[in-house]
Amino acid sequence: MFKLSKRMLFGFLSLACAFLGCIAIGILFVQRTRETPSSIKGSTEVEAGGSSSEKIVVDARQVWTSTSVTVDKQDRLEIRAEGEVNVASPSNGADKWVGPDGWGYIPLLYCNGQPCKYKFRTADSLGCLIGRIGNGKPFKVGSNYSTTVTNGGTLYLGVNDAVSDYDGRVLDDSNAAALMFSDNRGSFTVLVRVTGRQSKDEPQAKAIAEGTIPVNQPWTFAGRFKGRVIVQVEGQAVLNPASGLVGPEGEGVPAPDSFTLPRESSFCVLAKFDGRIEKIGAYRELFFASETDLLLGPNDEITHKNGNGFSDNRGAWSYKVLRGN
Repeated sequence: MFKLSKRMLFGFLSLACAFLGCIAIGILFVQRTRETPSSIKGSTEVEAGGSSSEKIVVDARQVWTSTSVTVDKQDRLEIRAEGEVNVASPSNGADKWVGPDGWGYIPLLYCNGQPCKYKFRTADSLGCLIGRIGNGKPFKVGSNYSTTVTNGGTLYLGVNDAVSDYDGRVLDDSNAAALMFSDNRGSFTVLVRVTGRQSKDEPQAKAIAEGTIPVNQPWTFAGRFKGRVIVQVEGQAVLNPASGLVGPEGEGVPAPDSFTLPRESSFCVLAKFDGRIEKIGAYRELFFASETDLLLGPNDEITHKNGNGFSDNRGAWSYKVLRGN
């Protein structure tokens, strides 16, 4: 019978312990990996240049979901969303699954044979993704949104559903959640990205051109530029009395063929250069290979009132043109 020496026995036991230790570490690693997936709610990625992105799940049953993202004035805010929600029970006439852009309009709903008097956060689109910064005015986000922040605060996201009872009496958040949001289904997965934040000690970029964009005329000459430039627009103006004030991103509803740029956001800021027209919104980087005239204006109805659909508009947006990197 083969016998092991004490030295051989000790070596054998040492190898066995090492082997078992590796197995235990591997099991622990796998378990921890499963507990911390990269797509969990509230995960944060820090990018080069101080940018950060946050992934959030917006439950359709919640009136507002805090993103825990704080933005400052002049930050560049970008939001991308996907998923589907339904803001009605299966037996309801508004039973419809929609993406972050919602229905595209607010449908006429009936309560006990009469038109309901519901009030909504925005008049843009039933079931769309909406946002709010601090205690500011709610705005449509949809599936793709970008802006330069004009007022800082915490970013909140939600679904555009009725926040009043059937007779139009506005509810507080807790009562709205119980009465109007409780039968909602689905959720949106949202990626929030904040860039462009400057240190207080860092000098602000100097504008090479700035001015206002009166919304009662089709185009405003912003200047002649060459190279890479950044156009920033802020403020609110009235282009549709029924909707009230709108910002540079417009209403978020695709414009009809009678508008300057059909199928782009109604009443958004446009740019005209090199014989073409493109959306600017609140922020846009452009490159001009040679000296080029840049004109800015609202996406409004050009065929209304014998070609003048701008005369009843009121107010102006403010713009700055900065030198790009």
